[in-house]
Amino acid sequence: MAKKILVIEDEDNLGQSIKTFLEQYDYRVSCISDGITGLEAVRDEKPDLILTDLLLPRLHGFDICRTVKGDDQLREIPLIVMTAVYKNAIHKLEAKRMGVEDFIEKPLNFSELLKKVERLLGPATLPEEEIITSEPTQKKKSMDDVIQKQFQDLQQDYASRLPQKIMELEKIWESIQKREDTAKQLAKFRRMVHSLTGSGTTFGFKELTESARQLELLLDMIIAEGEDTIEERKDKINRLLDNMKHHPLVTTELEIMRQMGSNQ
Repeated sequence: MAKKILVIEDEDNLGQSIKTFLEQYDYRVSCISDGITGLEAVRDEKPDLILTDLLLPRLHGFDICRTVKGDDQLREIPLIVMTAVYKNAIHKLEAKRMGVEDFIEKPLNFSELLKKVERLLGPATLPEEEIITSEPTQKKKSMDDVIQKQFQDLQQDYASRLPQKIMELEKIWESIQKREDTAKQLAKFRRMVHSLTGSGTTFGFKELTESARQLELLLDMIIAEGEDTIEERKDKINRLLDNMKHHPLVTTELEIMRQMGSNQ
């Protein structure tokens, strides 16, 4: 029976990419985007492995680790912690003291992720469509070759969804400037930008990620200092959104979308 993995990751794009990747190796994967719901899913589903981010909405990843390793019915479930922030030795030591089995830094290396999962759950199954058997002289593709191809597929899928994400951001930003349910819209805006920052880094879109990171910092300042500071940061936010909208990757995908629309 396929091993079950629970992924707790608030960056939806990244969570879905991890799910898509691991399911190709005969693992069953479910994704949760906040800490409290993730912990409830651990109790309900009793997965064979938990893969969790640390900076999560509603409940920190370390609190999930403490709870799981402190529960007699859950403590045997192995944990892999993912993080882009808690990378120091002291954080890894803290995770180890809690009983966490492994630690992986973001941006994720999918080949490294698979190796860590295999270490805890046993060897993965190589996708059948990636095995070359037509000629005796041909060898199976190496696992690294397969992973690289799958990563490129995930990267392309992520790129294809970027224009829609940018357009959603622009609509939310318009609502914020009109002061329509501002606090809620600011929180939503920041979550989406944070997702772009993390996923963009994983998939190697450096310039887009840098604009998203700067935008995230500005939003943090507005949330901390109050909505009255929106106006003084409006021009810079507009420039960053414009940079993201006119990134070559995004404009290419927008052109493809326009062409597909005109052909229908």
